[in-house]
Parts: sequence; structure tokens; C-alpha cells
Amino acid sequence: MTRFDAKEYVRDLERAWNDKNADAFIQKHYDANVEFTDANGKPQRGQQAFRSTLDAWFKAFSEMKIDVTQAVQNGNDVAILQRCKGRNTGELAMIPGEAPLPATNKTGEVAVAGFLRLNDQGKIVRDVAILDTASLLTQLGHMPGPGQAKVTGKAAQR
Repeated sequence: MTRFDAKEYVRDLERAWNDKNADAFIQKHYDANVEFTDANGKPQRGQQAFRSTLDAWFKAFSEMKIDVTQAVQNGNDVAILQRCKGRNTGELAMIPGEAPLPATNKTGEVAVAGFLRLNDQGKIVRDVAILDTASLLTQLGHMPGPGQAKVTGKAAQR
């Protein structure tokens, strides 16, 4: 089992993300066969797939920054809470195979819960991130907010 300081490890991840240095971020922290979930909760595997996901977020949000608010460690498992904020200046690819959402130039902020599993070399072998996608899409204007949805069909006839 690896002995490491989860808070310092996560702060290093935070710095790498905020510097937008994807190569250093992935090579330093991620195992070659990392398992992770994309923005849709779909399981993915490997550094190249992770790089594609990371590049899509960096392309969609300029000035994107994360702020880790809490990190908890249990052996080689780390749970993190973070805030992620950025301005949507590029297309947002949310669903593979579907057309990306156009840039809105609006700022979005979302809470993210992350769960990491590290191997004995200190590399992440599993990364699960859970975020409130609906809230983000509402802030960007791609989805109506509470009370703004247009009622159609049988519900409108009541």
C-alpha cells in the first residue's frame, strides 16, 4: 500500500488541471490502463481516452479552474469534493456521436465529487467523477431551469 498525503496529492492534481497541462497531468498521475467515467457516466479505459475527455473540457471552457474543498483518504482510496468554474467559449461535447452544444460565452460553476483509487506506485487506476450536469446545462442556457419548462402533451391538458 502506498503511503502518501492525500491533501497534497490532490492539490498537485488541482495545480496541474488549472495549468491546463494535460500531458503532465495524465503522465504524472494516471496509470496507462486507468478506468474512469466520462461526463455521461459511461465507463472508459486508458490514458488516451482520458486525454480525449480532458481535451474536450479544456476546449469547451476557457479559464476553467477547479478548487478542491475537501479530500478524505482511506488507504489507496481518495474521495474529493471540488468546485469547477469556467466560461463556455467552445463547443461542449456531452454525448459521444451527438452534435456538440454551441458555446454560450456564459460562466458555469458546478460541484464535483471525485473518487480515486491509486496503485502502489501512486498512479490513479480508477477515477469516478459525479457532477450535476443538469445544473451546468441550465447555467449555460442549454436547458430550462426550475419553473421555466414548457408544459406539453397530456400535462398541458390538465
